[in-house]
Amino acid sequence: NNRLSQNRRFYKWCIENDFTHHNPWMAVPRKRVKGANKPRYAFTEKEVELILKSAGEFHDFFYFLAYTGQRPTDAFVLQSSAFDGNTLTLQQRKTGSWINRVPIAKHVVELLTPRIERGGLIFPECRTDRRRRKARALLQSHFEPQFVRDNQIACHSFRHFFSHQLLDRGVPKEALQVLLSHRSITTTEKYANHHRYEELSKWVE
Repeated sequence: NNRLSQNRRFYKWCIENDFTHHNPWMAVPRKRVKGANKPRYAFTEKEVELILKSAGEFHDFFYFLAYTGQRPTDAFVLQSSAFDGNTLTLQQRKTGSWINRVPIAKHVVELLTPRIERGGLIFPECRTDRRRRKARALLQSHFEPQFVRDNQIACHSFRHFFSHQLLDRGVPKEALQVLLSHRSITTTEKYANHHRYEELSKWVE
């Protein structure tokens, strides 16, 4: 399915640049994966606290992912010019679409201010694939290997943590869609199928 998505995006780019007029991969169906629709794992606050405590040089990178919900692939190449006060503007690597002046928490901006003022890449420690693998390995080292495999623990998991934190505070899924930069509300609903037990229990006896 990942390869299918990559090929579809590649041919879409080719069509946009007039290299071809047909995307043969659109006719290829996605493979059904057993358990693919199970609830996505999201870190707990305690887990994030422990991860950040031992993150070392990747602390700021993990912190940014956890409290903005941005994709790691966008954070890897994030430039200081993307910040304007407490807002973020960037072109997403996954879809090619732009997110324009999305608000981010003040405590995140305060943490990154020295990096923003320095200019250039915000996270140069994640510049190469080798460094990115090191960050992922450090993150995964907090969990048992089988747990990592079963729950697909990776830097993207911080995105689920961010989503659940907002949902717990009562943020509507339409607002979450904007903050996560989803084109479709259907994608956001995959994250929004999480509800706090305390909230649901109010409606039952």
